[in-house]
Amino acid sequence: MCLETNNNVRFKPSDRLRHVRTITDRGLDPSMYRSGRQYTQDDGDHGGESVGCELPPQERFRGCAPFKYTCPVPECGTSVVVDAPFRQSSGGRPEPFLLKCPNPKCPAPPLHHLVALSNSLTRQLRAHLKSYYDGWLLCEDPGCTNRCRRTPLLFVRGFPVCNVCGKGVLLREYTESQLYKQLCFLDYILDFQKACATLKDDRIRDDELRRSYAVLRAEVQKVLARSAYSHVDLRVLFANLLVKKY
Repeated sequence: MCLETNNNVRFKPSDRLRHVRTITDRGLDPSMYRSGRQYTQDDGDHGGESVGCELPPQERFRGCAPFKYTCPVPECGTSVVVDAPFRQSSGGRPEPFLLKCPNPKCPAPPLHHLVALSNSLTRQLRAHLKSYYDGWLLCEDPGCTNRCRRTPLLFVRGFPVCNVCGKGVLLREYTESQLYKQLCFLDYILDFQKACATLKDDRIRDDELRRSYAVLRAEVQKVLARSAYSHVDLRVLFANLLVKKY
C-alpha cells in the first residue's frame, strides 16, 4: 500500500511517518504530510501551504517542558520557570534570565550560582532521558487503557498489536522525536548569542553573561552530541535512486 501527496510523490506508510517526523524536528511545517496518532490517515486539501515555512519557537517547541530551578540564594528560594533565553522585565525590556532573579528582593543574580543551576539542569536532562529509555507503550485506541513496557510478538505494518484490545497498535509514550525536540528546546533557551542577535541586544558584548550561558548550554550540547537522531545517512536517504549493477 502506498500513500500519495499533493505533489504526486508516493510514499509507503512507514516512509510517510519518517518524513513527517524529519520535517517537524527541523522546525518546518508538516502540513503537507498530515499525520495523526494513527499510522494511516487520508490526506485532504492542505490549502497550498508550503513545507518550507519556518515555525516560530512558540510553535516549534510546543509541549516541551521548561527549565525549572529553585533560586540557590538562601534568603530567596524562589521557584523559577525558564521558557525563553530572555524574560520580560518590569520595565518592559527583555532581560537575560541569568541576570536577575524574578524575586525583586533577591540579593544576587543567578549567574553567580552556576554550579547549582548546572546541577538542576543535569537532573532534568537525566529525567528526560529516563522517560525515553523507560520505553512505555500506549495503545492508540482511546478506549483502551493499556500501558506496558513489554513489546508483543504480533506486528502489523511495523507496529506491535495491542495485547489487551487486539484492535489498536502500541505506540511509544515518549518518542525519540519528543526527546530530541526537548533537548533542542533547552539548547534554544541557553543560546544567548542567537537570542541577542534576534533581539538586537547590545548585551551580547557582556563576557560574563556569555560565559555563564555557555557553561549551562555545554551540558545540553553534551547530550545532543551523543544523539544520532539529528544525523541523516545519505546512503539510506538516496538508496532508491542508486543505479543497481547487474
